[in-house]
Amino acid sequence: MALDIAPIPGRRHSGLTGRTHGSAATVGTGSSVATKRDGAIDAVRTVCLLGVVVLHALMVGASPAADGTLATSVAMHGNAWFAPMTWVLQVMPMFFIAGGFASLAQWRRVRDRGGHWSQYAASRIGRLLIPAAIMIFAVGMVIAIAVASGLSPDLAAEAGYRIGQPLWFLAVYLGVSGLVPAMAHLHETAPVLTLASLAAGIVAVDITRIVSGIEGIGFLNLAFAWLFAQQLGFALQDGWASAWSRRSLLAGLGGAVGGIALLVSLGPWSADLITNLNPPTIVLTLLAVAHWFLLRLIKPALDRRLAGPRATRLLSAANPLAMTVYLWHMPIVMVLVGGMWAAGLPLPEPHSGAWWATRLPWLLTVIVLVVAAAPALSRIERIRLPAAGRLPAWRAAAMVALSVTAVAVVLLAGLGDLAAVLIGTGCAALAIACSLRTPGAYPDA
Repeated sequence: MALDIAPIPGRRHSGLTGRTHGSAATVGTGSSVATKRDGAIDAVRTVCLLGVVVLHALMVGASPAADGTLATSVAMHGNAWFAPMTWVLQVMPMFFIAGGFASLAQWRRVRDRGGHWSQYAASRIGRLLIPAAIMIFAVGMVIAIAVASGLSPDLAAEAGYRIGQPLWFLAVYLGVSGLVPAMAHLHETAPVLTLASLAAGIVAVDITRIVSGIEGIGFLNLAFAWLFAQQLGFALQDGWASAWSRRSLLAGLGGAVGGIALLVSLGPWSADLITNLNPPTIVLTLLAVAHWFLLRLIKPALDRRLAGPRATRLLSAANPLAMTVYLWHMPIVMVLVGGMWAAGLPLPEPHSGAWWATRLPWLLTVIVLVVAAAPALSRIERIRLPAAGRLPAWRAAAMVALSVTAVAVVLLAGLGDLAAVLIGTGCAALAIACSLRTPGAYPDA
């Protein structure tokens, strides 16, 4: 079964500079230029985001300890019965595929207007990093003030760590977003070889991790695995396998799921797909392949159902709130836990009968609070610095590296570490400074 990869007649690109020659391509070809957002992909990203919020809310365990203090734990995770649920709740590969789909369209729009890759990177990094840096600084300062006012340092550190955990996604997403122009070039010149090389890297790293017993080696797959998922998004954007029959697509989906089942039955890989996230494994990559076939299967139906004006309006309202919800849902959850504790409201012990009985009201409360707060908090995302022109390569590379470092420092240390918060926001400020062009210094063309 071929993947329907075809050259684009009459069109050529001069590297990453964005120069385009020849006739324009149509949507669905290797150099399509999307003129509007894709409603199906926006809907998928929204559903994935809601799944992440639900998962994180369910993972929060907080109850009174024997000494009268507040005890925290990671509920659900590590329980054998939770593993099957993760086969549905683990949506991050699909999120990266959808992100790759949208990012390729965005880069091509920039490129076909004659834009430079550094302009695209600066725009993407700024849009992601500015709201993240503000959240990190604001939450870090609030935690520091709370500790100075008498909050237990251990509890503050735990809260800061839990709030910071979801930032792993942002650190990786900043990195792969900065590489979109280069990876798009590889996709357009050697698509199958690029995917195969990334897949080989994933397998090599994971096998080395298992054989050596050195878990740290596995974190090299933070690059290989998520770039692989992003490349799958590029393939989806370009219509790979669009001519396949439904039976063939179902066979591809079944093969990927069967591969996951086979690997987890062998032992070295966990059946818990959340565990396979940290570090990313071969199992997670097969899940990305399964998600790709699933998206290929459902996208035509989603395109039809989401073509109406009502759906378009709903998605147009929801999409700008995506990053806001991701950044702020855990701070809101922690505030809710703290408020309930301070008010003397019951916080049942995880997995008790009372805990299970209150999960639906708990989830509904979290969702209502997040949705209510998102419009006001989303104003942070509207902060825009003057559009950057073409940047020197070293400054663009420094911008991407500093942005990843800014988030990684806080991720590793937690938002309860004031020094890490200040270092992280300092790196973010330097990254943003790198994205600003000195007027007249660097020509756009």
